[in-house]
Amino acid sequence: MNLLKKRIFQNCLFKIETNNIYFEINRTDSGKGYPGIVNTEVIKVPEETLKDNLKYWLIEKAKKRDDWEKEYLNYPYIIAFDCEEWSIDDITINGLLYGQRVEIASPIEKYKEWKEKEWKSIINDKENKIPKWKEIEKARKDGWEKLLTKEGLVPTDYTYLIREGIFISEPKMKNVSGVILGI
Repeated sequence: MNLLKKRIFQNCLFKIETNNIYFEINRTDSGKGYPGIVNTEVIKVPEETLKDNLKYWLIEKAKKRDDWEKEYLNYPYIIAFDCEEWSIDDITINGLLYGQRVEIASPIEKYKEWKEKEWKSIINDKENKIPKWKEIEKARKDGWEKLLTKEGLVPTDYTYLIREGIFISEPKMKNVSGVILGI
């Protein structure tokens, strides 16, 4: 069987073509092991541009509430946005809305060292180490603790916020109770 595999893959190249992506299967450089799949042509998605555009449109929708009469400002305001971009995923959206979090996923010994050195200073000095901590704490006290903890805005033993998203950083988003995004 090894001789057969060697003959099949020795000088052979397989190409697989899909709608927009091409794959090649080649023998490994060392000549040992299984052939690998190499993506030779990839569509590069301009993720930062997409996030900037999405941020712009969400803020534009949030601005609409500025003109509302006072009595309507007590009602929740949820923005529904239909995005036809297939490359946007939950991780991208959550990062845009809530912010960038650090998630600790290292070997136990390194984690213990880090927790001893760094974690206590982060927890004891949240106002300086976690952006917009006062606003996060206020939202937590207003009943949003479960969501804030799930999204890593309230620090846990393995995650904390290092850069705030538009729900925290953009003043106009204070008018928004939630975002429903159809993808």
